[in-house]
Order: sequence, then structure tokens, then C-alpha cells
Amino acid sequence: MPAGLIIYGDGGQMQIDGSTPMVTLRRSGVVATSAVSGVPSMYTGALSVNGDEFVAFRPQGFNWGTMWGNGNGQALFASTGGPVAFDYWVFGPHQDSGINYGLRVWNESGGLIYDTGRPMCNVLGSHDGTGGPTFWGNSSVAVVPKNIHCFFEIGVPPNYVASWQRQTMGGVQISGNQITTSNRVMAANGPTESPIGKTTPDSSWTNNQDNSFMVVGLDNLF
Repeated sequence: MPAGLIIYGDGGQMQIDGSTPMVTLRRSGVVATSAVSGVPSMYTGALSVNGDEFVAFRPQGFNWGTMWGNGNGQALFASTGGPVAFDYWVFGPHQDSGINYGLRVWNESGGLIYDTGRPMCNVLGSHDGTGGPTFWGNSSVAVVPKNIHCFFEIGVPPNYVASWQRQTMGGVQISGNQITTSNRVMAANGPTESPIGKTTPDSSWTNNQDNSFMVVGLDNLF
């Protein structure tokens, strides 16, 4: 905007421009995964999300986990090997916090675009592909999935009537400000998870997507 209030952060990035609604924290909490009936080694959990919101997450306990979706009003979390608790932070265009003190900013149409009752989303950058650990500027971070690798396999082992299935997805492991990503088996189902003599699938599908996570700093949220 050519006039009005403009606020810049320490890194020179524009934080408030007096016209555009800020992206701020709406709520946070913990969701835990639980076993999926009939699918050994897969654990999932769900969080209700509005259409204008996105979710940053962090698996607790240095565990591996992933998250996808926002369709049908849900974000879905997944872990393997056991239940995992996920910390989450839900962000969206600013909503009135209800406080009557501090800085409050309206745009030219009279809409409230920011008040000091809600912390802003602090985007640090992007963690792409697989690998790590990569260290980030805040002491604590979470991630928002942009793209998640997915690879699905189906095979019929010799002398078995039932098929086996494996689903590999991009997972993340976070400790403090370090992030590691890896494509991991998140679900396996069939006569055995590693069929003897038949590890090559009869059919497979991939979304041809590499992993990409937006990294969000959490230091201003505690």
C-alpha cells in the first residue's frame, strides 16, 4: 500500500502493511494417533480444520510422523510403530482476539487485520526433499506440509492367496530447532509386512511428488 501503517521485522520483512489481514495463531493443542483396524503398524489421528486455516505440526518425543489433507475439514496425522502425540498450531487470516488494549490495526475498509492478542505466523523457510538434520534460527520449530511423497505397492507372495500392501510417505522428525525428513513405510498390510521371496510389487502407484515442508518458528508462540 502507498500509505498508512507499515511494520517491518528484524530481517527486513514486511509484517504489517495496513491493508492485508495478518496470518495469526487461532488455536493450538495436542492430537494423538491410535491404531487403524486391519492395517498393522499404522496409527492415525484427525483434527478438524476450517477451509481458511492451515496446520503446523511437530511429533513429540523425537518420533517420526507426517500429516496431510485439509480436505473435508480434516487434517490427518500418521505415525508408524506405535501411537504418537503431535503438537499442532492452527493459523489463518486474523480474527479479532477480543482484547481491548494494545495495537489494533484496521484496513481502509474498516476491517480489523491485526491486534496484539494473537501472535503472528513466523515463517522461517522451506525444508525440501529428504535428509537432515537441518538447524533453523528459532529454538523451536514446526512444519506445514506443502507436498508429501507417497508410494503405494501391492504384491502377491508365492503360495499366498492374500495380497500384501505397503504405503511409503514422507515423514518428519523434529527436535528443538532441527528437522530431519525421510520417506518411510507408514502402513503395511498382508500375510507379512516383508514377504519372503516376493519383495517386488506386482503393481505400484506414486504421486511423483517430493517432500516440501514450510518451516514455522515457535519462539513467539510460548
